[in-house]
Amino acid sequence: SSGINAELVTTAGLNVTCVPTSFQARQLIIEHGLHLSDLSQSPELDVVIDGADECDPQLNLIKGGGGCQLQEKIVAACGKKMVVIADYRKKSQELGEQWKKGIPIEVVPMAYVPVMNKLRSYGLEPVLRM
Repeated sequence: SSGINAELVTTAGLNVTCVPTSFQARQLIIEHGLHLSDLSQSPELDVVIDGADECDPQLNLIKGGGGCQLQEKIVAACGKKMVVIADYRKKSQELGEQWKKGIPIEVVPMAYVPVMNKLRSYGLEPVLRM
């Protein structure tokens, strides 16, 4: 959990700068007294740590179910390395076994109709989530 990670950072005396990818992550950083930053102040990151919604044996992932996919990708692109964490609850033999909410796709608002039409042309059934 985030509380345990914050405790490890504090106890080990690590110098960690945290760049959140969501409002909720930002609140956790503040709540645990960690150093909060953003990409304008910290545009290059040594390591980006994020979670997965589901993972198969080939390490294919479903990510972005929390709704901050674009922000997660931007932060990941600023990292020299990326670590994705998933516990046993996220493990499956085939994607879609554990994560039942479909494949998350974040779309720029002006493009949602063409993107949904394109997905339908592939035989998929997109659902708009606000």
